[in-house]
Amino acid sequence: MLIHCPREDLGPQAKRVRTQDDVETQRHEDTGARRHRNTVTEKHRYTETHRTYVETWTRDTGVRSNEDTEIKSRDSTTATDDAAAVDDDVDDDEYAIEWFESQREVEREFHPTRCLERQIQVLPSSRCVLVSWLIPVRRHLSLSLHSLSLALSLLDRFLARVPLASDCLQLLGVACLHIAAKQVEVTAPRASQLLDLCGRAFTTQQLKNLERLVLLRLKFRLLAPTAADFLSFYLSRERGEAARGRALGEAEMALSCLSEQILELSFADYAFNSFPASTLALAALEVASRLLGWSRINDGDNRRKKLPLRLSRALWLDCVGRLCLLVSLNQNILP
Repeated sequence: MLIHCPREDLGPQAKRVRTQDDVETQRHEDTGARRHRNTVTEKHRYTETHRTYVETWTRDTGVRSNEDTEIKSRDSTTATDDAAAVDDDVDDDEYAIEWFESQREVEREFHPTRCLERQIQVLPSSRCVLVSWLIPVRRHLSLSLHSLSLALSLLDRFLARVPLASDCLQLLGVACLHIAAKQVEVTAPRASQLLDLCGRAFTTQQLKNLERLVLLRLKFRLLAPTAADFLSFYLSRERGEAARGRALGEAEMALSCLSEQILELSFADYAFNSFPASTLALAALEVASRLLGWSRINDGDNRRKKLPLRLSRALWLDCVGRLCLLVSLNQNILP
């Protein structure tokens, strides 16, 4: 039921108070209006005086004009905006360096160098077949390289802890890719999509059970530093401070795509599992630069020395040499 407020006539006392309030309100309004008129008048006088002075001074000297004043104002505004943009770039660069240093410190904790030592049925050749299958799967599902890189990190860390039957290896790869996509992508693929790509050899419940087992064995430590993360950092520094904030050019896009493809090739080769992710990503960038004709060994060494934390030169050169051999054996895959 809607209850309306009663409309009762106000008594004499209420009318008296009400009248006084109205008078006080009217008095304040009149005072404010007078102040406003005085302020407008003063501003008008100042504007007229300033305009007269500028015009007189311009006629006398022939140097300065109203347009010069406006241009100077715009220049000062532009200079202020440029200074703010420089400050933002400095902050971004400092944040990126801090990120790189922190990821390098924890990199060893998430990098099993010999993940197949405890495996009886899973061999390096089996892992190569699985990764070679996951690469086109991630492209078919339009997943980023970060998802694949994180999935392989989860896969290797799980294999380093738990012995696995060979017939479950494909299901493990799909489970790790599904977990990684949930962490990285805006929209992760459905479980049914992944199982369809497996030919429905596994059930949805089996996939869920294995995902739970992976999470438990890894103690839910999922966001590990990956080679794709380090490659993104190196590419951003490769563009340079002058190019920051603009769209990628054709040459930069070619370098980025070729580096990612070389990195994918290394994922399938178990021999590269012994290299840290930061070293592998920098080596992939170096090999891509050489293939495009942009880099020599000295240039790559200077790129390595400019990093906040130095990488081992011997280890980096070893990785570059192995990647060059791998690329030469797979020239039909690369563009």
